[in-house]
Amino acid sequence: MSFSDDDLVVGEPLVQERWHRSSLVTFLNLDNRELSAVSIWDSYFLLVSGNPGTGKSSFLQRLICNVLENASPNDVRLLLIDATAVDLGPFRTAPHLLTSVVSDRQKISNALGWAVRETARRIELLVANECKTFDSLLTELSLKGEEVLPEIIIFIDDLEISSGSLSPDACESLYRLLSNGRIVGVRIVMAASLGTLHLLPASVRDLFECRISFRTTSVQESRRTLGTPGAEMLERPGHFALLRAGSGGVGRFAFVEVDMSAIRNIVQSWNHWASQGEHVPSSEKVATPNDQVSDDDDDEAMLKAATEIIVRSQLGSTSMLQRKLKVGFARAGRIMDLLEQRGVVGPSVGAKGREVLMSIEEFERLA
Repeated sequence: MSFSDDDLVVGEPLVQERWHRSSLVTFLNLDNRELSAVSIWDSYFLLVSGNPGTGKSSFLQRLICNVLENASPNDVRLLLIDATAVDLGPFRTAPHLLTSVVSDRQKISNALGWAVRETARRIELLVANECKTFDSLLTELSLKGEEVLPEIIIFIDDLEISSGSLSPDACESLYRLLSNGRIVGVRIVMAASLGTLHLLPASVRDLFECRISFRTTSVQESRRTLGTPGAEMLERPGHFALLRAGSGGVGRFAFVEVDMSAIRNIVQSWNHWASQGEHVPSSEKVATPNDQVSDDDDDEAMLKAATEIIVRSQLGSTSMLQRKLKVGFARAGRIMDLLEQRGVVGPSVGAKGREVLMSIEEFERLA
């Protein structure tokens, strides 16, 4: 069974000043056969495991859709890491993404390394503003008229330690993010095979406060994923056991896959929102090798194309460049910075799009 466009109706995305972290995800409770609204985002770090083909990647898709249903790019930014770039690929044009879906081994390490540095930067902001929590920091920044930081959710799918896609450096970055991310609005949702889970250092594995296990083949595997038996008794794909810190026990639930047409619908809705000139904060950028812009011929052509898009639309929107040029958000942000240096657009001004300084007539004279 899967959602269709009739089940997941997405018109104008829900745009709000703050993402309601109490947003609920609806699952079928297998214990009483009733629908249950689960406050899954009460947990900052979620570890998803189970046998191949039981629904781990589809579950991540469901959670990403839940975020897109409830948060604008000003509230939440996403870093999607997928070794195959297949399951998370349908979200690649959403303006919430910090960069393109990351799949290359070195880029995975770079992206997680960036997240560690961003976490450290935010902790410095906490100290400088004499704040103890992320919420209090957001309040302080808002009172000062500064751009409010979005939460960051890192979704990790299909990484294998044995194949090298999850390197020792990446494991170290994971440990540091799991240790410090909570206080500065950084979340992690990681889907791992049973083999990867077995090889994942206990120091990393034990920091995930929420465990979700799809069907396993043995009690031992269930204990490894949940810390308790139960996952081996799940009947079919899409059924999972959920154990959260402080919950007092394991809950058994089922979810249905999100239809690809529904994913396209919600992503296209957000792209339409972005194309109207809505500003997406540019402070969050992941520097990966292919996201750099230099002055070679290809990049000059890219800058010229970007200039034409911005000038003819008279919209200084980074997310619009991302969509029109089919580049990652980091590269689109860098292009926008270069356009500022060349006098095409003005500086970033908080929650508004950049002012376009060049007229269509000026552009046509230069073309």
